[in-house]
Amino acid sequence: MKPNLSLTSERIRKIIESKGLTLERFGDLIGDTPISSVNNWLRGVSLPNKNRLLTIANTSADWIKWGTLEEYIASYLIDSGYELYIKDFPEIPHKVFNDIQERYSDTFSLDKDYELLNPIIKNIFSKYYSKDFEIYLNEILANDINPLIEEYASQKHSISKELFFKRANSRLQDKIRNGDFKYGEKEILIDSSKQLLNEMDLAYQDISQYSSVEDFFYKITKNQFETEKFISDLSKKYNFPYEKNSIIAKFLTNNHDKFKSN
Repeated sequence: MKPNLSLTSERIRKIIESKGLTLERFGDLIGDTPISSVNNWLRGVSLPNKNRLLTIANTSADWIKWGTLEEYIASYLIDSGYELYIKDFPEIPHKVFNDIQERYSDTFSLDKDYELLNPIIKNIFSKYYSKDFEIYLNEILANDINPLIEEYASQKHSISKELFFKRANSRLQDKIRNGDFKYGEKEILIDSSKQLLNEMDLAYQDISQYSSVEDFFYKITKNQFETEKFISDLSKKYNFPYEKNSIIAKFLTNNHDKFKSN
């Protein structure tokens, strides 16, 4: 995660103003830094190097880079892809911060080395996020996804409607468990579901050419050639002698019209 340079510039400006220094004097105090470099920091063009950050901040460079720990938590979560969730639940960074303060203030220094806390932030955050995401997801499943699966499952396939629905649901849940979707990505979830259902629709297409036994015999006995071909293929498959113009071939061809469905 990279610091927001417009925010770092504001923090550096606050430090300069709080000390009542000119930019030139400020540059001198932190190691003969040219005024052009100081101007670049204040314009959000660049960030001081690590040593200069420490000199400017006196104790921790993290405040200049990220602000308070609570601000860092918000930036970290947004950078991790949870911007839409934080937008709907702006209190979450504060809750995570409070939990860290209660549990880890004796273990960690909470005013520096924020990045060491990333695994802890992620772990505490997931406790809040998982509940809200489940509610959000269930709403989309009930209102959008399940009716879509039902629509596809109702079409003619080589498997039953119930089995199609079950398999589609299972494959979609796998995608969700793999973290393919986040809170607020409703359209992405719906589009991905449609893609999955289109793939399944193609894979389980009912390719049956015949509607009944009568329809089968009607179509394979439309002339002598087709009937002979059918018996020849059958003889190869089941390993019995093929005899051209057999009694069966004649019977099937002569009764062709009787196989036609009403």
